Amino acid sequence: MSNAIINTSEVTINAAQNTKTVPVAAPMRDAIITALNAGNPHAIKASEVQYAGVTPEEFSAWTTWVESLRQACIEYGKVVDDKTSSQEQLDLAKGRVWDKWRTILKAGEEDKFHPNMFTREQDAETVRVYATGITTLTIPGIGSVASVTPANIFRKMIEKFLGLRIRANAALCDADRDTIAKYLGAKASILKAQERLRGQDTDDGHKPGLLENMATLQKRYEDSIALLVSVGIDEDTAKKNPAMVTLTENISTIEAQIKAASKTISEANTFIADNQTQYDRIIATINKIEAGK
Repeated sequence: MSNAIINTSEVTINAAQNTKTVPVAAPMRDAIITALNAGNPHAIKASEVQYAGVTPEEFSAWTTWVESLRQACIEYGKVVDDKTSSQEQLDLAKGRVWDKWRTILKAGEEDKFHPNMFTREQDAETVRVYATGITTLTIPGIGSVASVTPANIFRKMIEKFLGLRIRANAALCDADRDTIAKYLGAKASILKAQERLRGQDTDDGHKPGLLENMATLQKRYEDSIALLVSVGIDEDTAKKNPAMVTLTENISTIEAQIKAASKTISEANTFIADNQTQYDRIIATINKIEAGK
């Protein structure tokens, strides 16, 4: 029986009007390693995982979740190819790929009580290319365009990629993994803080950020003061109006939030600069392993 983690997250699958819930990541670690050692001649077959204690339901869940990753990559590829896409749209599509890739990585954990599989900055881009950038089609009048990678070929690539990641992960010490996690955590905190400042485009529309909210409140305050003064109320008295006092408090709150977000960005950038050399050394080691050197 494999000692790999069985992710307790779930995904709902709709098929022929029937809905069922299954685990999203089967205990595939042993099978992934065996396939890597064999040179990944093809995507892993259901008949090849029985020795690892993987049930048909678990294997089906595995293929379903890899397919879910492929679809997310395809959608991300469309956003990347669309030159009118905003940064927020790119970040949203990339985030969906990240979420699914991180779940795939959990199938590579050796100990579910001490998860330590690392991620890399370019992982989302790598799996996107697997899904949309491996082959091209030549269309008359248009030229060469990326074609979508078939499901089985994509899964073979992902299984090899995960196997190499398991191998690289085993070669790292805890300190190296900690450096990677903190480095990427700093990068993520910068993106999150920037998102808080500038807002984001979601499927439900644009969500204003702190800077937009600040500008809106400041204009409302200035317009309200001007209106009160225009009807004969002196400016000092106008500022003491309860509504103006509340606006001032709200502006102060947002100012504090903007300062906090800016501080987060500054501290994260400092950490990245201080640890860049160490991070680059670790990544160089991983690159050699994942390249089979």
